Amino acid sequence: MIYISNYIIPTIILIVIIFGMLEKIEIFNTFCDGAKEGLKIAVMMFPTLLGVFICIGMLKNSGIIEKSVNLLRPLSLLFCIPTEIIPMIIIKPLSGGATLAMATDLMVKYGVDSKIGMLAATIMSSSETTFYVIALYLNSVHIKNNRNIFIPAIIADLVSIIVPVYNAERFLEDTINTVLNQTYKNWELILVDDCSTDKSVNIINKYSKKDKRINLVKNKVNSKAAVSRNNGIKKSSGRYLCFLDADDLWDKQKLEKQVNFMKNNDCEFSFTGYEFADKNGKPNRKKVFIPNRINYKQALKNTTIWTSTVMFDMEKLSKEDIYMPNVARGQDTATWWKVLKKIDYAYGLNEILSFYRRTEGSLSSNKITALKRTWNLYRNVEHLNIFSSSYNFFFYCLNAVRRRI
Repeated sequence: MIYISNYIIPTIILIVIIFGMLEKIEIFNTFCDGAKEGLKIAVMMFPTLLGVFICIGMLKNSGIIEKSVNLLRPLSLLFCIPTEIIPMIIIKPLSGGATLAMATDLMVKYGVDSKIGMLAATIMSSSETTFYVIALYLNSVHIKNNRNIFIPAIIADLVSIIVPVYNAERFLEDTINTVLNQTYKNWELILVDDCSTDKSVNIINKYSKKDKRINLVKNKVNSKAAVSRNNGIKKSSGRYLCFLDADDLWDKQKLEKQVNFMKNNDCEFSFTGYEFADKNGKPNRKKVFIPNRINYKQALKNTTIWTSTVMFDMEKLSKEDIYMPNVARGQDTATWWKVLKKIDYAYGLNEILSFYRRTEGSLSSNKITALKRTWNLYRNVEHLNIFSSSYNFFFYCLNAVRRRI
């Protein structure tokens, strides 16, 4: 193994050079450009990094940590937390390196299988150097207004919500309010207007002035839903990403429950159950319950995943993975299939957390249109042969009927 490891880095460098030559890339010039950019970033970050390290050093040597341990000792005894762990709890939001050194000392002293050792490992793996990251990166790019960042950064992961908007003034306020009413508060709402001719933009601007989490993105030309969602994905910055149509609604605990579900199941892709609603947003008791999990082959036969129920973990997937194909209809279903080709399963949270508003004349409410759309996806997006398409189409129709019984 040692013999092999000696050649890993030279082999990687050689592969990069050969690939560059085959692609006719000016390797040395590209390397120099990258090095220049890297040095610029390093110089920009260095003053902040130096200041952070000095402050951490002062904190460690000031005796404040020891005094804090003594103050917190009664509280730690109340919750059965070993006092040896308290310094790690204090330092982890500030310095990963210092916390790692503390964890190593604790494991050497008490053992990796001890209660203290396991708590130290949990703190190292499931918490973040929050204040260090905020101080370093925000100050490096000269962002001063960070008062709204600290509390969400400590308590939760950011969820990006993408909403394509086209002449949706009739329902848009309801949809924005369904996000505002969520019990999970660490989100960004990205509304992508596709050249609406009604008052949709005015409504979005009204809400965005009141809440900085609400953002308007405008398409330059009318581009339909796929491009709108893709433009929203490009602007997103959350750990988790989900979609919401401009006329649909969520249960107020939808984000909270689904984020916890994603974490507990360590999954890349999840979806929830939903209920149909009338044009006024009133649920009509036609509920769609979903499987616990679904893979690519199963999803071809059962298009049970609905757009406003999905959530992706963007630490496990890339934005390219979830960009939607630019087809007139069914781009969302085609995207789920694309993602499921890369991962084993999408996992279902079988609770009614979303409400699918059905309006007269909508694309999704037209059964013939839905049948044509799915057949087109089989043949022209997935490129299935006529026999495979017919086989999957039969089960698609059967499952669609079951969902509506």
